[in-house]
Amino acid sequence: MPRTASAGAPVSILRDATSRDFSGGLDVADSELNLNSKYARVLDNLIVGLDGTLDVRQGTKLFSDIGGTSPIIGSRYFYRYVVPMNAAAEVFAIDGQGNSTAVWNSAIAGAMVPPRTKWPS
Repeated sequence: MPRTASAGAPVSILRDATSRDFSGGLDVADSELNLNSKYARVLDNLIVGLDGTLDVRQGTKLFSDIGGTSPIIGSRYFYRYVVPMNAAAEVFAIDGQGNSTAVWNSAIAGAMVPPRTKWPS
């Protein structure tokens, strides 16, 4: 006789997790499988306070225009700066006020001695 699925109520197999409780801090020593949800394994989108506390980094918004037509292919957050790089290999530093400063572009490369005008492929 074939088995038939029971038509009972759906069962939730996921446990509740609190995503904003980081009171446990950063734990890089224990296995990820053994960590409680209050411990952070990676500090992506978190800010470490002066007293060592962890806080959620706020979301993103358009607050600076780096100009040009090349799309941004990657960005990182370093200390107080967002550092994007576009497809033309131009790198910028954007501070919290939205001020954009070129870190690397063809003008900076050409001004070096000797000029860096050819990119190795």
